Amino acid sequence: MNYVLSDSITQPITTDNFLAVEITNSKQTSHIIKVLNEKYPLPHHKHLRRVKSVLVEGRKTLHVLLCAVADAADPTASCHHTILKDTGIPSEALAAESYHCQAASRQPVTRAQYDEACKLWPTFFHEDQELEKKLGLIAMSEFDKKCMNLAYQLSNHGKGGFKCGAVIADTDSQRVMGVGYSMSDAHPLKHSVMVAIDSVAHQQGGGAWSSTARITSQYCSEISPASPKAKKKKMETGREEDYICTGYTAYLTHEPCTMCAMSLLHSRIKHVHYEMATKSGALGSQYSLHYDPQLNHNFTVTRKQLDELPSD
Repeated sequence: MNYVLSDSITQPITTDNFLAVEITNSKQTSHIIKVLNEKYPLPHHKHLRRVKSVLVEGRKTLHVLLCAVADAADPTASCHHTILKDTGIPSEALAAESYHCQAASRQPVTRAQYDEACKLWPTFFHEDQELEKKLGLIAMSEFDKKCMNLAYQLSNHGKGGFKCGAVIADTDSQRVMGVGYSMSDAHPLKHSVMVAIDSVAHQQGGGAWSSTARITSQYCSEISPASPKAKKKKMETGREEDYICTGYTAYLTHEPCTMCAMSLLHSRIKHVHYEMATKSGALGSQYSLHYDPQLNHNFTVTRKQLDELPSD
């Protein structure tokens, strides 16, 4: 299986146009950088290094970014003459004419993006080793496989729409905490994920649908006899966590719709794995809600295959 990552991670870098010029007096390089950063900063391109080294016929030359073409009052190749006047940089410090070039429009977040960006213009980069690990394939544990098999078993009981199964588990204790399958023939909100979340709530002494109680008792792990209600997880602060699925993993036969994905998010799910993508799926196909920076909770997502795309 592989992680479902945001477009900013998986897609190639995009580029913007810039004006650059060769530095003819390398002793002036520090002064040129300082003055340009003061007079012509690159507020939307702080990830770019101001100067790059170019090797031509065994001779190293330095080139400096003057400004983004979109920000230039005069985007022609002679723009740097205006910049010379504004900054007081000695004319002999730069070549007679500037030129257009391309550079990465945003900060690279993966090693592959960084390597691609540096072919155009050098950029700052801080490697995220945890992210790099997510770019490759990962193996499912035996408990993962057990939960997915149960999800498929549950999907056979699905009614209304296409048959989906869902299992929510605590991978730390390796206990199944909630199960569900499609019951949308009885109620439009009873998608498999919604039923599974309600199943977890039943384990915690709550739950909204009485029909969920039966499958909960049939498939879920036994509740500790010390308490009629499943103990809520403790946060690092020591106070009880109020969310239903904090720290849990959801195993789904199909990619969830927006309603189900948001329900998982609001339940504070830790991780979601699904087997088949769907055309209206909200975790990689139509949207990537798990990476939306405007939402107050993010979680990781993995999937097995993308070749089957059933419609809702």
